[in-house]
Amino acid sequence: MNLSLSAAFDERDVNADFSLVSRLGEECYSLKGSARLQLADTDSGERVYGGLWAEEKRGSESALRLTLEPDLVFAGGGARGKVRVLSERAGKTRLDVALNAVMEKGDATLPAAPARIYDLHAELPQAREALSQALLPLVKKVLMDFPEPARLLLLHDMGRTLRTEGEAVPAAERIPEFLVTEDAF
Repeated sequence: MNLSLSAAFDERDVNADFSLVSRLGEECYSLKGSARLQLADTDSGERVYGGLWAEEKRGSESALRLTLEPDLVFAGGGARGKVRVLSERAGKTRLDVALNAVMEKGDATLPAAPARIYDLHAELPQAREALSQALLPLVKKVLMDFPEPARLLLLHDMGRTLRTEGEAVPAAERIPEFLVTEDAF
């Protein structure tokens, strides 16, 4: 697996590139992208424009590329402008739309009340179980998106932690990683 990130920022420009490549045997997955945004002062507010794109490729499939090109003016707590959205696969356009965006200040929405509150000092095992059950569908979905060889390797590594450090492992006195004796001086 190879992950590369680079970024350059100044007062008026943001430039960033990223690349993630994962190879396991014949399977290859790549995700790469770039962001080039500029800021400019205008009579009507601060303008943000430029482009962002991301490209995903799995194995022998053709690459899927998503491009966003914002041209927005921020003023008075809101923003107005256009955002172009372009989706391509193998160089062929699948979606090309220009959205007119109008964002204004509004009333803040109140967050939903929690269904249950746990006292982590008294109810840690119950909270851990509830969190595990709530996150299980999400983790399963993320795992199923990996190619099968990578997924099996990841599951094996996750299981290794439970096998070697889990609750079923008997408590043992930790052996120091190094030992200093008087002979060493």
